[in-house]
Amino acid sequence: MNYEKTIMPKQFQIQGDVKSGLWCEFLDCELDPIRVEFHYDNAATIITEDNTYIKISLEQLEILSCLVEEADEMYEKDL
Repeated sequence: MNYEKTIMPKQFQIQGDVKSGLWCEFLDCELDPIRVEFHYDNAATIITEDNTYIKISLEQLEILSCLVEEADEMYEKDL
């Protein structure tokens, strides 16, 4: 069973809008919620204020890499 989808159904889905900011959430390897913000700078800002550390798998890093590109394309289209 995919517990992550049950706990966080919108995991790795870009949310928000270009004007107020794009972001997504996902569960790290230890099922801690992580927020990631995209600011049209070809990077992802991982918000860690509620965590001592985060543990991210290679698959999660690859997904984030794709989301950075997707978010930048959304900004380019709407700016």
